[in-house]
Amino acid sequence: GHVLCDINGLNGESWVVCRNQEYLKLEISDEDRNMAAEYLKEVISKRQSNKVYDETLNFVTVDGQHVFVAGVELFGAGILPKGSKSSEAGAPLYNGNIELLNDVCLSLDDEVNVIYKGHPNMGASEKVSVPYSDRLIIAGDVEIFKLIEKSDVVVTLMSSVAQLALAAGKPVVLVGKNPMWGKGCTYEVSSKANLKETLESALSSGLTSAQRTAFTDYVARELKYVMYGIAGTGRSIEQFIDDLRQGRLGQFVDY
Repeated sequence: GHVLCDINGLNGESWVVCRNQEYLKLEISDEDRNMAAEYLKEVISKRQSNKVYDETLNFVTVDGQHVFVAGVELFGAGILPKGSKSSEAGAPLYNGNIELLNDVCLSLDDEVNVIYKGHPNMGASEKVSVPYSDRLIIAGDVEIFKLIEKSDVVVTLMSSVAQLALAAGKPVVLVGKNPMWGKGCTYEVSSKANLKETLESALSSGLTSAQRTAFTDYVARELKYVMYGIAGTGRSIEQFIDDLRQGRLGQFVDY
């Protein structure tokens, strides 16, 4: 596990998004990259996630490509209430998961299937009612790594599932702004009008070599400058305590 502090705010308001170019200039070495690569291998091999799933459930897909739409907890992610500063900064295109799911279904060809897994905290508050329901698979409590393995592309507003997908070698279409935005490791949707084109590019090209490299660099910077590690990776907890005392938490540019 890790601890993250950001003086600017959440997702689209965060330092690593708002000051993206400064973030990308933070120096990392080959040793930092190797450490990040080993960390990602460990995450995948141990199937580490901060959510609890029913590992006994299996997931059966039908023929064709699969696009996995990963839902987010709308209030926790700052998407709701709509019109708030965090919502406008992080998710300017969509009010919620189901609106995005609807547009994804409408944007894809008939032979492409859509998997949807809502965030467990949303529960019954999300009513899934979209067109082309014969191509829509509701995943329920299936373990997240099983869904990623069956998917050709992962789409999300800003879920941390995006990081697990990239670690597993799957391309990610990012529709909102989480800290990975602007780092070169995802396909990014700048307007609703280019959602279809972006999905098609991700399905056609997959996770590119440049995106793989950019993701490793992103994780290397997160571990070196941003994340305080509880399990041996990232900045030390002792450093966290010292930064807390000195009022330096979240001021990554000063490091």
